[in-house]
Amino acid sequence: MEIVTGITEDAYQNLTLTVGDNETCNVKLYYAPTQYAWYFDWEYKNIVSKSNKITLTPNALRQFKGRIPFGFNFYAEDGIPPFKIDDWTTRVTFGILSEEEVDYIENEVYSRG
Repeated sequence: MEIVTGITEDAYQNLTLTVGDNETCNVKLYYAPTQYAWYFDWEYKNIVSKSNKITLTPNALRQFKGRIPFGFNFYAEDGIPPFKIDDWTTRVTFGILSEEEVDYIENEVYSRG
């Protein structure tokens, strides 16, 4: 998993991430202070997804498995989703999963009953 660096305390951030076979994915992170929550929009090729609330999950893009060669992982050691403006600089991690990591998570986390 590649950790996304350079996320700041700005309420609106635009990121261009390298995913898959050196392709790009545009991500917009934004903070909603009245909701005490962070959200993200993303665009990859002809797929656009907006207003995704950031929760702690092994793969936030699971619904797109098989259509995209990557996933997003959001993690916090304390188990609490991001809710403060400075959470990216203090305790929350945003990771890009490879296609192999997406498959591993699918088999080891989601497929276990």
